Amino acid sequence: MTEARPGQKLAELARTLWDGDTGGWRRTDLRALVEERLGWEWSEAEGGPTVSRPGTGADGSRTVGWLRPVDRFEKDYAHDGEEYVGIYLPLGPDPLGEDPLAPARQAPTYPGPLAGPPEPAPAVGRSATATKRPGACPVPAGALAATPAHAFRQAGDALTEALGPASLMGSYGMPMPYYDSPPLWGSPFLRWRGQRNCLELHPGPNGPQLLLLPTDPQENWHLRQGHGEPGALGGFFGVRTGDPATAGLGIPGGWRADDWGVFERALGEFLSTLAAETRALGIAISMSLHGDVPGMGGPMLCNLSSADTLEIGHYTWTSEQLANGPRADTMRALGWIPTEEVPATHEHWDPVNFTTGAFGPGEADGAALARTVVGYLREVGVPHPASLTLSDNAQQISGYWVTYYGLTLREAD
Repeated sequence: MTEARPGQKLAELARTLWDGDTGGWRRTDLRALVEERLGWEWSEAEGGPTVSRPGTGADGSRTVGWLRPVDRFEKDYAHDGEEYVGIYLPLGPDPLGEDPLAPARQAPTYPGPLAGPPEPAPAVGRSATATKRPGACPVPAGALAATPAHAFRQAGDALTEALGPASLMGSYGMPMPYYDSPPLWGSPFLRWRGQRNCLELHPGPNGPQLLLLPTDPQENWHLRQGHGEPGALGGFFGVRTGDPATAGLGIPGGWRADDWGVFERALGEFLSTLAAETRALGIAISMSLHGDVPGMGGPMLCNLSSADTLEIGHYTWTSEQLANGPRADTMRALGWIPTEEVPATHEHWDPVNFTTGAFGPGEADGAALARTVVGYLREVGVPHPASLTLSDNAQQISGYWVTYYGLTLREAD
């Protein structure tokens, strides 16, 4: 008997879902998909049907997922008679193994519409024992975020090998579709888009989930969040360049912050889970912030870099050229660390003389890092966050054009 190669079972499950007939996402068609094509059991339950896989355990079967019905928070975006907007299958701790599925916990509860920008989520694994490192989140190593990020990366690599590169990738941030709250560890996603259905590697509270979704309701929700109100969209959204599967995709407009307090809050939320998200997606983000500085135009001021870890660097030449720039003691007070004490671990385009230090998944206190960055930008005279832009090519990441909704910034026109 030939042993399955790592990720084979996950790839087979993904293809089975992708090739299945969902009809119009009505109960009869989906029940046939679950029972006849997958060979699973359909059970009615409060909050929506669950799906179980026949087994040999004490109860003879094991619940592995659920269907999300069109309810009060979904109905405004399902326009073609859909009764459900997703099949949710949580993956287990070994998504590449013989059994990629985990025993499904209770289906999520939906928080409902948000009244304005959401409050920042608590840092992953926050404890009463604070660390002395500036910008560090008080957690014991980043294990709470690193574990789901690693499982997501494994599953994403296996699905990419089987299906090709995802049409869309990114991080949901707050809010997630239909106003769900994002997991504390991060909210990365990979989506293979079809005209009728999408297959998505999705962030669950304990790690990745495999979802089959109807395309239109998902995209209707996203597009209608682009109304420009602060906090309407978070995270970042990448569209694969030249991919015919993205034909007809609507991309919502973002929002800009003109108040330092609003920007600092958004930046903190963006940074708090960024290391876990870039590690999970297998991408590297490196972008310099340009700001209007009196008498200097819009120079590069600092660089944000995230891959397996997150680090922000301050350019050496900025200290040399700014006549009224902050002194070393002011930089320390803001939370910057001289590189002669803590050398930079990332490439930052140009030499840097201060950094924030490097943070792995779950280690960064996003709010503290945002205060460090915003304090510096205000110290050098940047008048307001609306005058900030990103460096050239910052929105081109690994073959995707990326919109940074949660960061509220874009490249200069």
